[in-house]
Amino acid sequence: MDEIVKLVDVHKSFVGNKVLRGISFSVKRGETLTIVGKSGAGKTVLLKTIVGLERVDRGKIFLFGLDSTKLKRRELLKLRENIGFVFQSSALFDSMTVFENIAYPFLVKDVDFNMVEEKVMYYLDKVGLSKFADSTPSELSGGMKKRVAIARALVTEPKLILYDEPSAGLDVATGEAISDLIERLNEEKEVTTIIVTHDLDLARRLSDRVLFLSKGVIAHEFRRDEFESKDFSEIAKIFLNKEVG
Repeated sequence: MDEIVKLVDVHKSFVGNKVLRGISFSVKRGETLTIVGKSGAGKTVLLKTIVGLERVDRGKIFLFGLDSTKLKRRELLKLRENIGFVFQSSALFDSMTVFENIAYPFLVKDVDFNMVEEKVMYYLDKVGLSKFADSTPSELSGGMKKRVAIARALVTEPKLILYDEPSAGLDVATGEAISDLIERLNEEKEVTTIIVTHDLDLARRLSDRVLFLSKGVIAHEFRRDEFESKDFSEIAKIFLNKEVG
C-alpha cells in the first residue's frame, strides 16, 4: 500500500461556519507533506479530522487503506496506535515528570516496564533531554516541551506522525533547532509525516510537497523541485501579506 493517508472531498463546519470546504489529497508512505496557511485557515481542524479527533460532516478519510470515517470508536482507537500527534501546545501533563509523560502511551497497555524504560530513555536521548527525565514540564522551556512532545509521539514508533505548528511560539533559533530535530528523526525513522504550519522556512526545508490552505480549500500545491521557483516565492509573498485565506 503506497498511500498512508487519503482525503476525499472532506467538509467540516462549526455552528454554520464552514472551515473545510472539500479537501482532497493523499500522502504516500515515507513522504513529508506540509500544509501552510495563516491563522484561522483551518489547519488544526484538518489535522484533527485526519486523526479522528473531529468527525467530518461529509467526505472520506482513508488511513492505511481503511475508511476511518466508518470505524467504530474501538476500531478508531486501535488505528490511532499507528499515529503520533504533536499538539501545538505540547499538551504535557503538568503533574507528571518528563519520563512519565513520554511513557504515558504505554500506561493503558500490559507491557514490560523494562521495555518501556528502554524506549523512553532512547527517545529522550534522541531529542537531547536525557538529563531531564525526572523534571516536570514547569521546569522546561518552550522548546524543551516541544521536544518532550515529539519524543512522546515517537515512543510507540508510529507509521504516521502529525505535527501541529511545531515552531509556533518559539524564538528563531529554537524553532530552527526543532526543525533540525524533525528532519533528522524523519530521515532516521522514515516515518510518514504531515506538518501544519505558518512557517514558510520550515515548510520549504522539510517538505516533499507543500499545500497552501485558503478559505477551506487547497489553493496551491508545490513539489520539492518547485520550492525555489518564482511562483512559490510569489505565493509566499501573498501569504505573508495575508492576502490568502
